[in-house]
Amino acid sequence: MRKKKIPWAPIVMALLLIPAAYVAVQIHSATKVIYEYESVIQYQMTDSIEAEGVLLYQETPVEGGGTLGYLVKDGERVSPGTPLAEIYTSSEQASASTQLTEIDAQISLLEKSQNTSSTQIDVLMSQRGGSIYNLLDAIDKNKWDTIDSLQKDYLLAQNKLQVTTGEIDNFNPLIDQLKQQKEQLQAQLSGLDTVVSPSGGYFVSAENTQMINTDQETIRSMNPQQLQDALNTGLEKDMSSMMGKIVSGYTWQFTGVCSLQDGERFEGINMVQISFPGKMESTLKANVVSVEKDADNDLAKFTLQCDYVNADVLKLGQETARIDFATYTGLRVSADAVRYVLEKTDSESTDETAKPEGENYVPGVYVKYGNLARFRRIKEIFRDQAGKYILVPLDGGIGKESEIRLYDEVIVSGQDLYDGKLL
Repeated sequence: MRKKKIPWAPIVMALLLIPAAYVAVQIHSATKVIYEYESVIQYQMTDSIEAEGVLLYQETPVEGGGTLGYLVKDGERVSPGTPLAEIYTSSEQASASTQLTEIDAQISLLEKSQNTSSTQIDVLMSQRGGSIYNLLDAIDKNKWDTIDSLQKDYLLAQNKLQVTTGEIDNFNPLIDQLKQQKEQLQAQLSGLDTVVSPSGGYFVSAENTQMINTDQETIRSMNPQQLQDALNTGLEKDMSSMMGKIVSGYTWQFTGVCSLQDGERFEGINMVQISFPGKMESTLKANVVSVEKDADNDLAKFTLQCDYVNADVLKLGQETARIDFATYTGLRVSADAVRYVLEKTDSESTDETAKPEGENYVPGVYVKYGNLARFRRIKEIFRDQAGKYILVPLDGGIGKESEIRLYDEVIVSGQDLYDGKLL
């Protein structure tokens, strides 16, 4: 029987094509341009500087030491002669005062819990669910100063639900028991000496505030270099012999020092926004009182005045402030995506990665439309301090001064870009 011939030639050719195809794929992968895209979103940026300075109040120190039990809260307005704190002669009295405060809070909560007019179970369950959510959200965001209040909201909702459903008739037995404990604690605290307010104004405790160690008029008379030296040395006063201070009125000033270039930005401006990052994030309106320049030392001293006070403000002394001059809203575009293209009379254009000389070069970005790159002009209205992003007008469109629109896919990086290129 005759042997059948095997067609070796096609097999050999196929085997030879495998490495060739592999090499071709590698070459294509190595030469293929990778493009990075970023969506255009609406964004807000603030034109601001940070400067160190000191807050100046009309303040009166309140002398006092030892173990104190404060009777008023920070930021509370008091009249002359108002008792500010009790002076304890033993640790037992201090502990009794703390217990008394807690018992008063418990009695108040229980009395509110049984004075409910709602009979709709679903409403009460919704209130309880909402209070649990708010409590967990505060824990997740580390808002520890609100935990106690939110916990009380939950207990109040839970107690009302128990009374309404008949699980508990009322809290009178527990309230009577707490009132008996309150009377015993009050007996331990009778006859205590107190510290009273020497004047009217807003009180803040020594443990939560600062005072300056230099006369305010001296600070106001300092030139920029002298103020800079004083801030470097430190203007905080020793508060160990004081129990707090009283701030008269609601007007205060912030006197700070900055670079000469930043100081020039105050020119022609009557009002700014001021905040204190890490200590008071909310912004307050402040009037520009004065700006003094020192060109020899590249410094400027400025004074701002604010007519609003609260507990957070009263806790401040020598601080780093953020001064906001203006806030801009627009479409955010990566600064890396900006290119300058030479406009010609015909439809062609030449791409440039850096701005060359010549009036015919216009700034813009390449945007992905389908599988094509399209050049779109932009008009920059603001750039962040890091130079990473710019803002362009919100109302962009084809044919306008700025052609970028919301949610456009901007090409942030990539080589050999031109209008109409296949991506």
